[in-house]
Amino acid sequence: MEDIEGPRKVVRIYSFHAQERLPPTSDAHTLGRILSTEEPSLEDIIEPWRRFFEPYSESDPITAVLSVEAEKLRQQWIEFQRGNSKEDRVDVGASEPTMQGVICMVADAGKVWQAKKDKGKRGKAITYFHRLCGALDRHSNMLETIPKGNEYVSIFAGTITTLIKASVNHENIAEELSQALWMISEHSADCEVEMELFRTEAMQRAVADLYAHIFLFLTDTLSWYMKKRRKRMMDSFNERFLQEFECEIDNIKRKSEIIKRKAAQHLMAEQRVTRLTVEETRKDLRLGLEGVMRTHAETMYYAQHVADQIERQRVEQQEVKNNVAQLYRNIVKFLTDSAQSEKGNVSLDLESEHIMNPRAVQGANKSRDDLHLNSASLEDFFQRDRVRLECDLFVPTPVDPEAVSCLAEWTRQLSSFPILSIASRDFSSRDELENPMTILAAKFIDFAAASNIPLVSYFCELKRGERLQMGNTLEMQGLMSLFYGILRQMIELAPPEFKSSKDFSKERFEKLDGSVHSWDHLTSVFRDVQDILPGKLFCVIDGLQWLDDASTSSFLAQFVEMLRRDNFKVLITTTGQSQCLLDCLTREELLILERPRGEKAGSLWKFEEGVLEL
Repeated sequence: MEDIEGPRKVVRIYSFHAQERLPPTSDAHTLGRILSTEEPSLEDIIEPWRRFFEPYSESDPITAVLSVEAEKLRQQWIEFQRGNSKEDRVDVGASEPTMQGVICMVADAGKVWQAKKDKGKRGKAITYFHRLCGALDRHSNMLETIPKGNEYVSIFAGTITTLIKASVNHENIAEELSQALWMISEHSADCEVEMELFRTEAMQRAVADLYAHIFLFLTDTLSWYMKKRRKRMMDSFNERFLQEFECEIDNIKRKSEIIKRKAAQHLMAEQRVTRLTVEETRKDLRLGLEGVMRTHAETMYYAQHVADQIERQRVEQQEVKNNVAQLYRNIVKFLTDSAQSEKGNVSLDLESEHIMNPRAVQGANKSRDDLHLNSASLEDFFQRDRVRLECDLFVPTPVDPEAVSCLAEWTRQLSSFPILSIASRDFSSRDELENPMTILAAKFIDFAAASNIPLVSYFCELKRGERLQMGNTLEMQGLMSLFYGILRQMIELAPPEFKSSKDFSKERFEKLDGSVHSWDHLTSVFRDVQDILPGKLFCVIDGLQWLDDASTSSFLAQFVEMLRRDNFKVLITTTGQSQCLLDCLTREELLILERPRGEKAGSLWKFEEGVLEL
């Protein structure tokens, strides 16, 4: 039955408009009139997603601006549906644009994540999504207070359902998206009681204004998602959704506060409503505009957005010392918890050096977004799941307290030696998830992320059976994956806008083919990207010993030397020693752990005396 229902709908849809498309003398005109007799309307055929497939307009002055944003959101939703892959696209035949549909989609997402038996970010995302579900009725109540509120409920719920579906396969987006949606719902829910008490026209206009901003946020979110998908950045660890939309979320918060303030003013009876400050009434310049005016407003908005990002970066410089202090404390706490050591009782005297110091560079204006897009081909030559490893997956394993203590001190002294290599002398076959060196690297990455420290990382491996690029050995292929992975993450951390005379065109990146023959070109691009980074950057590399081979010795040494810059702090952890590191690192940069004689495998290792003095 389902196989013939689709063609029937097509015939009916065609027939409904036959009188408009064809002259009355046409046989098709007569046939269309006969077929459409006593048939359901076009609206019934495509329910319940009808509002997403028809242009939206509203003549009521209360919702005039909201109507414009609803139409923009509808158009972006259609583009989103057309441009996404099937697994990220909502199935309009199996879901509904209702609040209950949102709840069902959250339940489906929970089942998918539960089946993967992987907590971490997914656990946080599902928690926020469940909180969002608890506030959905309040959204309905708020929207139903304005003209044709049920139709706006449909557009709101359908878009939320679509975003949840699209985030299921991308845990980094899911966590911050779920948090942002929950925050918006909390701001809206705070106004529900006030709206129930005072259903005046002024309050209706305030609610319409609030949801116009929410719809604009949802439109921009769909657009952001599509842009990241085109740039193959969906699983980037360095893309901060909440930071990207901080301004819009703050606007929504202010609009909810205005509603509560208006309600308070109603309670004061005869008191005239006072004018709110510019900060309180600030609204998005794009609201309600169309055509050329909309385009001009979009240009102004994004120019201001870039300026805000630059200003935010300047403010963040003042917070860097606190971030490094937090990273240091986390490492010391890890030392105390894992080794029951007293070494955590040390004084915290951070240097004044900032991590992020903008560099004065001459050249043409360029943007990080263009750089992302032009370098998307780099994703073909490394594994994104080797950028970070989830700490929750590791088997509890003791980590040497001297190594952690040394790492903490190295972190605290920003201007100390740029490279620290910590190596064990344990050559036994170890599972990655039980390897103390890998655990140490993963923990450091987690601590840095929690402290908002700029960081790139990679966990090296040799993939047996992988198709090798021309001229590559297995070890060389692993080195190229490491090189490309670090380069791509550096690009993700570039400033939103920067000046450079270097060539960052798509054509230049396409010359990088993953083979040893493009090595010189790769090193040239790498240095150019290093030059545009705004300041100190931490880099963590684990498992470099896998890449140590006669075919890679000179290339590996060159790569390590390229990391030896004043704006880099590089941590390298290896299981067993690397001959390359022994040859190219200084004595103070090497920390080699040695298992004492007579100790069983798995015991805590002791610091090799004389290698490094703290």
